[in-house]
Amino acid sequence: MARCDVCGVGEASYVCRRCGARTCSECFDAASWLCSRCYTLAQRAGPVAPMIGLKASGRLPALMLAAGLSLIAVGVLIFLLLPLMAAEGSISTGGIIFIGPLPIAFAAGAWWPLVVAAVIFIALLLIALTTFKPLLG
Repeated sequence: MARCDVCGVGEASYVCRRCGARTCSECFDAASWLCSRCYTLAQRAGPVAPMIGLKASGRLPALMLAAGLSLIAVGVLIFLLLPLMAAEGSISTGGIIFIGPLPIAFAAGAWWPLVVAAVIFIALLLIALTTFKPLLG
């Protein structure tokens, strides 16, 4: 195994994010992801910001959240208005279940082909949004 570039004694198991030095756990600050030399230099310049984690890039996560919440709101609204719409006694319903990448659509009632088509269209739209992520932002 490689030796620490800072002290030369310990076994290197980290890499400094600023200078790229391989360091041991004694010469490394895990909160800032800096070796002890870079950490000392950074402290002289001001407070060192810790590495908190990965940041989500783009607008896709926010768009997917908004789309999901909108679909839930529409579903609840339809569920609440369904008794008023079914004055004749015929109700058509449907849904889709994703098992991994495979969508399974189901429907019942007089309008089942239209319901299945609408569910499949929505599923394809969501797949397209996630597939063509670079085009969105």
